[in-house]
Amino acid sequence: MIINAALDQTGKYDQGELLRTKAKIQIAQGQIKNAIETYTNLLALLEVKNKSFGTSMTLLKNVKYDRRLEIETWIDLANVYSNMSLWSDAEEDCMKQRACPRKLLEHFQLH
Repeated sequence: MIINAALDQTGKYDQGELLRTKAKIQIAQGQIKNAIETYTNLLALLEVKNKSFGTSMTLLKNVKYDRRLEIETWIDLANVYSNMSLWSDAEEDCMKQRACPRKLLEHFQLH
């Protein structure tokens, strides 16, 4: 898969969009469990990146970008779970991450 080659050639902290694209490809191919794992890896990467670099002013633009990517990833993941009617799994994963945005948590609780 070309996306894997691109991931191999990209620095760890720059893999965010590639991982998101990989997950979308996996969904299109019916590899739902793999996509969930890829999304989870992306969220973990963003968490580590945030803890490593913090919110220094020089990285403020990157912090905003990463936060947007994190929220979009949670939305993608919520859509996967929604399409599979697996809201209890979605809420459990969200709680494990302890980073799930409040709006998505509320969305999980409604379903």
